[in-house]
Amino acid sequence: MIGLPKSLSFMPVARHRPRAPAMLRPWVEVADLSLGIALHLRSRALIVPLANRLSPARPAAKLNSSISMIGAAHGGPRPCLRDRRFPNCHNRFRFMAMRWGRRTMLRNIDVDLLRSFVTVAELQSFTRAAAALFRSQSTVSTQIRRLEELAGQTLLQRSPHEVLLTRAGEQFLGYARRIVALHDEALDVINAQSVSGRVRLAVMDDYATIVLPETLARFARSHPDVELEVTTGFTRDLLNSLGEEFDLVLATQKAGDGRGEVLRKEQTVWACSDRIAFDLEEPLQLALLKAPNMFREWALAALNEAGLRWRILFSSSSIGAVEAMAASGVALTVVKAGTARPGLQLLGSEHGLPALPASEIALHLAPGRASAAVAALSTFLAEALSDAVARA
Repeated sequence: MIGLPKSLSFMPVARHRPRAPAMLRPWVEVADLSLGIALHLRSRALIVPLANRLSPARPAAKLNSSISMIGAAHGGPRPCLRDRRFPNCHNRFRFMAMRWGRRTMLRNIDVDLLRSFVTVAELQSFTRAAAALFRSQSTVSTQIRRLEELAGQTLLQRSPHEVLLTRAGEQFLGYARRIVALHDEALDVINAQSVSGRVRLAVMDDYATIVLPETLARFARSHPDVELEVTTGFTRDLLNSLGEEFDLVLATQKAGDGRGEVLRKEQTVWACSDRIAFDLEEPLQLALLKAPNMFREWALAALNEAGLRWRILFSSSSIGAVEAMAASGVALTVVKAGTARPGLQLLGSEHGLPALPASEIALHLAPGRASAAVAALSTFLAEALSDAVARA
């Protein structure tokens, strides 16, 4: 207990609201220390240790000044936290301070929390969102809980098979998308160079439709004089035309391949409809991309090595068509965990299926000197896709 000199006098505090929210922060911090004693903050002996305890970066003089300003705003230069003659002083200040504190917190939401929320809402799955963000599922769940605490609302409704937005989540999603987009656009504009020209980019179908749209839109806004020409297809075909038809190729390859600039790792997994309970019945019905295709070869080789019988039920040159067939519930397929469409559940060795090789996403640049526009897009893609790994 800290005793108070009998000579100290206490001034009553007016009942009107504080004029400046910033003045209340010392009261929030002092009240949260739960001293539980009569405390006169105008005493220099208490100001110094209190300032050090609250924040080493906050000088005692600044804390003293803030508390004096509160006193001046409420009828006297020497406010109290708790005084026997004014029993409501402490509770009234704590209530007002915490109310202002909650309002202030809502204006300082980490953009990463919003990014995770938007990704979960769009993919309707914590598992797929974690893979897309290159983070663990527990990290994404913790971020969503933190965001809900800051918002004071439940934003997502969880169930074993899907994640849906609550009414508050639906209202919040539009604002979250705009904040994340504006944040990224602001950084892009700052870093943009004045370049022009045409860039011929080749990319896998799933990345073109799921991963890159927002990234390429940001590039177009920050580089309005650059013309983007995007072609989709299988990695082997695209790489064979690098230099002749394409300036850049974003390719999927086996981990450790050693070619190109590796931007991120991808988990290659089995997948089937999330509306059914997977049962390992032979022959396994497969939906795969048409040959020649790397994932098709990996899947058949793994099943043969494991001694599992299989039958190709459906094949297509479209990743979307193959995944849609698997999501319908009639077939098993192979996907990148980070780009699997909604409606699919990811499967692994715990379901009796053989492991698949790990893959990586690499950026390949055509030989020779790259134009300013090509160099700008290459750098932009490398930073955008690598940032997702760094945030994991």
